[in-house]
Amino acid sequence: MNLVNEPGVRPEPIWVDSDEALDLAVEQLLKCERYALDTEFQGERSYWPTLALLQISDGSQIWLIDPLACDVSRLATVFDGPGIMLAHAARQDLEIMRREVGTLPSALIDTQIAAAFAGAGNQSLLSLCKRHLNVVIEKGDRLTDWTARPLRESARLYAASDVAHLHALADELRSEIGEERWGWALDECEASRTPPEQADVNNAWWRVRGSRALRGDRARVAQTLCAWREEAARSRNVPPRTIIGDLGLDSIISRMPRSKADLDGCRGVPNDPRSIQAILDSIATGLAMDPKELSTPPEESDDRGLASAVILAGAIVSQRARNLGLDPAMVAARADITAIVAGRKGRLDEGWREQVVGDLVHRLLAGEITLRLADSGRTLVIEGD
Repeated sequence: MNLVNEPGVRPEPIWVDSDEALDLAVEQLLKCERYALDTEFQGERSYWPTLALLQISDGSQIWLIDPLACDVSRLATVFDGPGIMLAHAARQDLEIMRREVGTLPSALIDTQIAAAFAGAGNQSLLSLCKRHLNVVIEKGDRLTDWTARPLRESARLYAASDVAHLHALADELRSEIGEERWGWALDECEASRTPPEQADVNNAWWRVRGSRALRGDRARVAQTLCAWREEAARSRNVPPRTIIGDLGLDSIISRMPRSKADLDGCRGVPNDPRSIQAILDSIATGLAMDPKELSTPPEESDDRGLASAVILAGAIVSQRARNLGLDPAMVAARADITAIVAGRKGRLDEGWREQVVGDLVHRLLAGEITLRLADSGRTLVIEGD
């Protein structure tokens, strides 16, 4: 199996479809300082994404692990060990690993994050391999059914290529950005290593259209109704919309039915007895709820009076990032800039961001530096820096 259009012979990827074969892979991986990981999953018809394939490489050998046939929790010893996991755009992989393996890797290098310190935005693995390694990876079929068995040879080829070059790419990025920025990248990777905890079902109603305008009984019913939908979807592992669609939610919250007869007049409501009773129970619970138990959406910050300062601070952050060859979007989001202008503690007052732009913004706000345009308005000059 030739993974890419490059010379050299690679070992054939090993298809792992038994616990015994997985144990052999784990034995080899425990000897590695670094291991590359990627996943293929499907989530169109389930609440939790279905892990359909797990690819791991020690830098030479690649294992294609079939989670439909073996217990991937056996990888916990690898994750808990001293080895560093290499991945690209790892957020969803980490979420799946926490659920399927039961733990997270002890250390992470995300090549997408590292590439941002070389001035690249959220580039794909294909783009980075071409740019930094002169390796062309063939695009895979996005419509592949990863749960199909046997998996097509072309799909295996595509899946293996996702981990075949991560070791070389990480080394190339480290060499290109230098040790100081590599340290920044490692800090950022560590910050992203633990994905957010599962969302509180009592906050699910925040996603309902017009939720911020709901008050009183309607707000409380929206909370209990959406919490029921979320819990039911999780327990059955189906998308929430299959429990009841948004049209049904809107109709119930608008009409506030108190009986099955009232519910019959609402559009988009399921007609099975179990759902009908659960909906009526959720409405009753919401109506009886203590108003203090309502989980309200976060207040929108009243920072409109700071708009001009935020624009100036944003301009200086973007210019400093470009001067340093960094991706401005990675350095600071608008919320980060607004927070520092408003005097709130945030990411720009911590770690490498404080060193790169935080101090500069504080000096701007203190009037110690000024900005001017040069080159017919095409260049922002920071004076006093």
